[in-house]
Amino acid sequence: MLNVYKPLALVAVISMSVSTAFAQAADAELTALIDAWVGGEGGYAEGTTLHGYGVACLLPGVQAMPDTAKALLVETGEMEAGLTAIDADDPDTLAAFLPLVQECVETLILGERIEAWAMEELPETVGIVTVCMMDAVRPLPSEAKQIIVLGEDFEAGAEDLMEERPDLAGDLGDLLEACD
Repeated sequence: MLNVYKPLALVAVISMSVSTAFAQAADAELTALIDAWVGGEGGYAEGTTLHGYGVACLLPGVQAMPDTAKALLVETGEMEAGLTAIDADDPDTLAAFLPLVQECVETLILGERIEAWAMEELPETVGIVTVCMMDAVRPLPSEAKQIIVLGEDFEAGAEDLMEERPDLAGDLGDLLEACD
């Protein structure tokens, strides 16, 4: 009796391997596009804490886009052009992605302030403290982040938020304290 299941199983394994290879190649291309976008004109220097955080912040949102949108990004070879093409092709996909971009950009703006503060206050652990504190502020609503940005420095802005709007600050104080 001929066993047809072994060849079918082999085809399935090969198919999954090829799919995985294509997915990894696509992720590498998407990461390169995001990397160039975050480090572009006026962006963050490659290898810096803020550059790495920006790429890591945006990549999951791009990976979650439908395959057609990711293909447009790769096809255009540039994030701005790709996002414009996605907007023309499927505005709902772009609309779903924009809140993540806003969250990441707001967090990076605060990251600049955090990093400057950490350089003065905790110079031996700047990178670790910066990432920890950026993770702490990232889920805050935009209004809370704006209050922090208006402070004299990051620490003063965070204190202003916790005093003026504890409803927006949540457990920010504990999270930041854990970063020191």
